[in-house]
Amino acid sequence: MRSSLGARLALLRQDPIGSSFGHRPKGDVVIESEGFAVIGDEAVEELVDHGRGGPGNQGAFDEVLFEEAKPDSWERGAEVGSATGHYIVTPGGHAVYTVVLHLGDAGTLVAAGRLPYDRSLGNGWIAVTGGTGNFQDARGRLQVDFKNPKRYTYPA
Repeated sequence: MRSSLGARLALLRQDPIGSSFGHRPKGDVVIESEGFAVIGDEAVEELVDHGRGGPGNQGAFDEVLFEEAKPDSWERGAEVGSATGHYIVTPGGHAVYTVVLHLGDAGTLVAAGRLPYDRSLGNGWIAVTGGTGNFQDARGRLQVDFKNPKRYTYPA
C-alpha cells in the first residue's frame, strides 16, 4: 500500500538522501519501497495528425499532477506538481513516450520509453532516466496507465 505522496515529498524536502528513504553506498535515492502514484489530469495537448492511422503522429502535453486521494482509487487528491511530455507514433504499433514529472521543491523525475499504440496510447512501463533535486540519482521504471485521467506510478 502506498502512503501519502504529500507526506513523502515533505520528508524529501527535509531529508533529501537520508534515512527516511534509505541510502545506498552508490548514492541511489530510494523512494520508499511502496512508491507513489500521481494522477495527471487537466491536460493541455497539441496533436499533429498525419492522417495515416498513426505512424508519424505526434503529441505534446502539459498536465496538472495530483496525489491519489486513496491508494488505487484514481481519485484526485491535493495538487502536487505538473507533467510535461511528448510522444511520436512509430509504424510498428508503438509510441516513443517521454515525460518529466515536476514535483515541486522535491525536483523532477524524467522517464522515457516505448508504449503500445492502437489509435491511442496504451498502458505500459517506461525507464526512469534520472531527474533533478531529490531525484537526481533516480532510476528504475515508471508505470503509465491511460484511463481518463492518466496515472504515473513509481517505482513500478
